[in-house]
Amino acid sequence: MKIAIRGGHNAQATGANGIINELIEDRKVKDAVIKYLRLDNNEVLDVTPGNSDVNADLNYGVNTANNAKVDLFASIHFNSVTKPFTGVIGSEIWLSPTIAQTVVIANRILNNLNKLGFKNRGTKNGWNGQYLFEIRRTNMHAMIIEVCFVQATEDVKTYKSVGYDAIGKAIAEGIVNHKIDSSKQFTINMFAHVQTIGNVILSGINDCTIGIVGQSKRIEAIAITIDNVDLKYNVYIQDIGDIIGNIAGEFEGTMGQSKRMEAITMIVKSIPNGYKIQYQVYVQTIGWQGWKESGQLAGTQGKSLQIEALRIRVTKL
Repeated sequence: MKIAIRGGHNAQATGANGIINELIEDRKVKDAVIKYLRLDNNEVLDVTPGNSDVNADLNYGVNTANNAKVDLFASIHFNSVTKPFTGVIGSEIWLSPTIAQTVVIANRILNNLNKLGFKNRGTKNGWNGQYLFEIRRTNMHAMIIEVCFVQATEDVKTYKSVGYDAIGKAIAEGIVNHKIDSSKQFTINMFAHVQTIGNVILSGINDCTIGIVGQSKRIEAIAITIDNVDLKYNVYIQDIGDIIGNIAGEFEGTMGQSKRMEAITMIVKSIPNGYKIQYQVYVQTIGWQGWKESGQLAGTQGKSLQIEALRIRVTKL
């Protein structure tokens, strides 16, 4: 399944604030939803915008999802009332009530959240009732998931007790309609030397992307480790050619020489049974290339095109 997930609001278009802050918490839940959907081998787009006004914020998420032709769009939010509230209010999901399959998915999510302790407030009409932009302008199954109310004392108590990770897993399992096996998790650690920025370090569970898309900044060197995986990687560097790497975790490429990395080949020497490594690169003027597997070259050679981002994921066979 191809799914777009968005965290609601941003620093310029702020959300609800009470005992907890919507902007802070919806990002945590959003990241957990994405993590578990990817663990289940779904293709997931994070369509959360950067800081922007409310119109740009909404347009980015909707347009990105529409252009990618995803199967489902889900926007993660926390709800609000006008004043502090002692007690329980609960979870609800806004959608178009005339699209039966969307309602089915939403009810599965709400039932999962109810099992965690949240009151089920049901589905709400986001098409005619509130004319919600994300519901009316998307071209696929679309929903706005309101995890709980930030002013409600018992909602927040349940949220803190359960934790954002379990909530993200409950939402993801509601989307895919089965339990997601999280027993095998691979931590991917990536280190990149990026033009004008310097060293960047990122980690992800089973999926990680490093680099900057859309700012024309080249990756000049890379280092990679993956828990429980023995690998090496070769890179192709401007004016140098192939650099053959032998040890995971060592930088391959150059630093301080303004030389672009043009290609990378990952070689997996060992990995637990039932799993494989896939990787893809974002190339200047080309964009994201397709997925590659052990021994395959990602990028280009002899075309003077820089790699600007690298994504690695661990998937089941």
